[in-house]
Amino acid sequence: MINDNKKIYDTIQKNAGVYQITNTINGKFYIGSSINCQARLIDHFRKLRKNKHINPHLQYAFNKYGEGVFEVEILCCVLDKEQLCSTEQYFLDLYMPYNGEIGYNILPNAKSCLGVKHSPRTRELQSQRMLGEKNHFYGKTHNERAKKLISDANKEWCKKNINSFYGLHHSDKTKGLLRQIMIERSKTIKNPMFGKKYPEDRLKRYRERHKTEPFKCDQTGEIFHSTGEAANKLKIPVMGIWSVISGRTNATKGYTFSKLDDTKLGKPLKGRKNRPRFFGKDNKNYGRKHSEEAIKNIRTARQIPPFRCD
Repeated sequence: MINDNKKIYDTIQKNAGVYQITNTINGKFYIGSSINCQARLIDHFRKLRKNKHINPHLQYAFNKYGEGVFEVEILCCVLDKEQLCSTEQYFLDLYMPYNGEIGYNILPNAKSCLGVKHSPRTRELQSQRMLGEKNHFYGKTHNERAKKLISDANKEWCKKNINSFYGLHHSDKTKGLLRQIMIERSKTIKNPMFGKKYPEDRLKRYRERHKTEPFKCDQTGEIFHSTGEAANKLKIPVMGIWSVISGRTNATKGYTFSKLDDTKLGKPLKGRKNRPRFFGKDNKNYGRKHSEEAIKNIRTARQIPPFRCD
């Protein structure tokens, strides 16, 4: 018997086709079609459990007999989605579930919303109807158990379905477009901080914590008054500069920094000279490889004799 989400996930595929929901007590059934039978059946049972199903006959039977007496099956898989509606009509004419003594269907004719596009005004109204407190999930969060179930379901889906983007990367042009979209979105109501401001005391604490004295770059000689200014000029991450100034590292991306009185900033490496690390073409070993003999010697030197735990 297939009547819960887990069994539907495991048994029903995400294919287009005609499905049937049968009441095993009285033999009545409901016939429908969808381009994704799995998602449609899950949606049916979700609405039935919430007592919000659009079909009153099916909802009444669900409330009367309970969920356990219903089972689902796929009558026919349809490869051409254009033929989906006509295939459903064939089964409606064959079994006549719209007859109240036989099934739960209301209409004798199959209808489909495939290819129908809402107007911009309709989409805007639908969006406004789901914003803020009008959204059924407003102010709620998933608990740990729900998060684990969602994670497990996604992992199982990834095992059965190959990610079409696996191993691929966005081009620089696409990355630029995505970045521009995110910038524009940050200026609209979709940004959680849209129209809000941080309290002055919080801003003051933030500025005090990130306040830095003027410093200069040893390689270029330029003087900077903030890590952001240095990051923009040198084209390197802000956190790398902050790591040097706070004494966590001695250099970042080949750059070292000093105070205006020539006092070195950064943490010198133990046992080595306080020199910057060079990346890319600035590194003297860039593009070079170890010989086979050198690789063999390195592996031999790193080998350790067998040992046991007492």
